[in-house]
Amino acid sequence: MEYALGRNPRVVDSDGVSWGPVTSAGTTHAALRYHRPTHALDLNYVLLAGDEPAATLPVDAAQDSGVPTQPGIEQSVIREQSPTAGPKRFIQLRVTYLP
Repeated sequence: MEYALGRNPRVVDSDGVSWGPVTSAGTTHAALRYHRPTHALDLNYVLLAGDEPAATLPVDAAQDSGVPTQPGIEQSVIREQSPTAGPKRFIQLRVTYLP
């Protein structure tokens, strides 16, 4: 995950992913903000969501193009396509290496 989040594996850090609602066209969506290396074309980022922590599944998601934060690193936001449903929503980021 350190590589996928553009982090240094020799440094202890915990700020790779943050969550929060995102409003698009007046509708609120569950979203994750994360850092990623701009050169990592061998990674696939997938949003998982569900009403229970143990029952998250891949969902239709929209991902922005990313905003540079430092050389070789950008911050990206991935959000559910559908509006947030219910009083609670559990979301996770799955990263898959594509050899």
